[in-house]
Amino acid sequence: MNCKFFQKTAVVLLFVFGGYPIYAQERENTPISVNLIIDSSQALTSVISEVSDWASTFLLGRVLTEGDSLTIQSVRGREGIVHTVFSGIYRPGEKETILRLLRDIPAFGEVPDFSRALHAAGSGNENFAASHTLIISASPAGLSPTLESGGRDLLRYSRTEEFRGWRIITVGLNIHEKVARTAANWFAGN
Repeated sequence: MNCKFFQKTAVVLLFVFGGYPIYAQERENTPISVNLIIDSSQALTSVISEVSDWASTFLLGRVLTEGDSLTIQSVRGREGIVHTVFSGIYRPGEKETILRLLRDIPAFGEVPDFSRALHAAGSGNENFAASHTLIISASPAGLSPTLESGGRDLLRYSRTEEFRGWRIITVGLNIHEKVARTAANWFAGN
């Protein structure tokens, strides 16, 4: 394969992911939708306080503003049982309630399959300008069941941030056409 092809593809993916306002310091006052999907395996119990601190400081402290949509789901087992922990329009006065619900997610033994939750998140909400999906995984084998069950395409455009004992996977759902268009424009210009 051509090394230049991989370099250009990496630039295109950085451009596409860089266009997501979720990591921006400031954003327009356009409501967004955030889907937070959490691994409810036993491994979560050892890092739930760090996850809660991240949610308090970053997600609820800097990303979400009043009027944004927030859905928090826990996923259990290889059958991918999805439990909705919170779903609604974010109000800053609900921050402590949301954090308590997050800390109280029960832990189960096995690593979950995130496919069902990702399919549901991918159906999107047309009432919001942008939809962002984040997976929190604490299991060392975190995405293995999802990849084994055919969820590889759902994770095609994803980015992982590693923390001590857990990770956040930002998943670009429904962006294949945008990536293809951007790549075609890029390759046509070079």
